[in-house]
This record gives sequence, C-alpha cells and structure tokens, in this order.
Amino acid sequence: MIHYLLQIVAFQLLFLVVYDLFLKNETFFKWNRAYLLLTPVLSFVLPLIKIDLIRRHIPEEFIIQLPAVILNENSSSAITSETLETVTLVPASTFSFSEIIQIIWVTGAVISVFIFLYRTSVDVPAAFFTLVAVGFS
Repeated sequence: MIHYLLQIVAFQLLFLVVYDLFLKNETFFKWNRAYLLLTPVLSFVLPLIKIDLIRRHIPEEFIIQLPAVILNENSSSAITSETLETVTLVPASTFSFSEIIQIIWVTGAVISVFIFLYRTSVDVPAAFFTLVAVGFS
C-alpha cells in the first residue's frame, strides 16, 4: 500500500513540475484547467497499470512468488499443499524507511504550522493576558 501511495505522490509531483515549467504562463486557460483536473485522476490510475516489458527486465532474484491462500478447505476440488520452509526476517535497522518518511513529514508539518502562526499573529498586550489577533489574508 505504501508503494502505491509513493507512486501516486511521485506522479503528482511529476505533473506539477510539468505544469510549472511549461503550462503556468500559457493563456489557454481551458486547457490548463483540464490538465489540472485530469492529472490527479491519472496519478491514481497510472500506478495500477502493469507493463510486461518492465517485468521482463527485472532479475529473477528480485521476484518473490507467494504461496496461494485457501480460505475454504471443504471445497470439492483436490488441492495439494506443500510445506514451505520458514523464513525469519530480521530488521536491518530500528526504523524502517516508511517510519523515517513519516517522521520527516510530521516534523515538517509541525514546523510549517509554527511558521504560519508566527507570521500571521499580532501580539496585543492587555492587562492580565496577551490577546493574539490573527489577521485574514
């Protein structure tokens, strides 16, 4: 799931860069609007498309075939089962890549909120308290 989400973000970033570099200053507003409405949909659809040409160039050592999961053991068809050897996965580090990305994202969001509040607030001293007025932009 995280792989799919990262692909969506990568496609959206690619589409945004293309828009900023080539289409932002164009005067074809209807085409720009169509581009901006279509690209988020494409960023969700493109990761779901599987291309066999790419799969043929991936080495066999990186392809993992998972065993079939049988939910109904009372089925009438004859199914043979195989005993697979047990594999124990040992984490290479204490934090996984997705946890590091989440920590960086949360840190950036918190810093951004503090910068936003610092730039938009005005301190108005009062008798027993400080009134903070946030201006509208």
